[in-house]
Amino acid sequence: MCIRDSHYFNKKRELSPSNRKEYSLNEHGYVDLKNQFIDSSDLANKYEKCDFSKSSFAHSNRIYWIENRIFINSIFYKTIFRALAEHGNEFYSCMFENINFKNAIIGYDSSCYTYCTFKKVKFGAFIKPQFRDCKFINCDFYDVDFQASNFENCEFIGNLDNVWFRGGFPTESFKKEFGNAKQNKMLNVSFEDAILHDVTFSDNCDLSTVLFPKQGKYLFFDNWDEQLDLIMNECTANKSMTIRNDIVSFVEIHKVHSANQKYYILNVVDLLKEYDDKAVEIIAKKATQKIGFSE
Repeated sequence: MCIRDSHYFNKKRELSPSNRKEYSLNEHGYVDLKNQFIDSSDLANKYEKCDFSKSSFAHSNRIYWIENRIFINSIFYKTIFRALAEHGNEFYSCMFENINFKNAIIGYDSSCYTYCTFKKVKFGAFIKPQFRDCKFINCDFYDVDFQASNFENCEFIGNLDNVWFRGGFPTESFKKEFGNAKQNKMLNVSFEDAILHDVTFSDNCDLSTVLFPKQGKYLFFDNWDEQLDLIMNECTANKSMTIRNDIVSFVEIHKVHSANQKYYILNVVDLLKEYDDKAVEIIAKKATQKIGFSE
């Protein structure tokens, strides 16, 4: 649990149905904060059961900081987060729907999201947020690098296209700037209802407990670096220059990050777009597990 205890809450200014000041409750019992500008200089320390639908957390000409705040059981629907810097906050059982985080930076100082749902959200930059028991439904992750984000018991539904999952920060300079991050073990992360296209895994990203997609064909490797060596060895036994070139290209591309990555998942459709069928067969033979293949 990331959420702070009630002793902390009692010392801080909060906004909730039982302590809502001049604000009214909507028909669902939430504090009605819809269609408002939420001034960063006047943020409460804790918001519980608040509805921020179509409100704005955005300044016109500068970064909007949200730092060390707590949000519980709150709704963010079409809420504006332009140029957001999200730093050390805690979100518990919140709903984010139709949100654009493309110009936002999520997870300075290990912000924590627990039992949150993200639906049709466009994501941008990540630092090192923690996600626990969260659900991502039809979100736009295109070209997202999760950096040192940490996922446990999370579920992804829909397309993940050109996404990068890491086990931690890729360089010492990142660690120096943002501090150490908890290793991303992807514990019980579900891709069962997801489609993975051109997804990269690196920096000791543990995939040993992930649930694989139910649709499509995928290859799973659990000794990635050595399995790439075995694939490369097939070049000497193959007389086709096209296949040899494909294998060399495939291995060289993936060897860049394989030394520190034990597990990997490949979408066969992605492979067939780039390489000859025979080369893909060779790659598939070295996989630990084939997912979605008929017997």
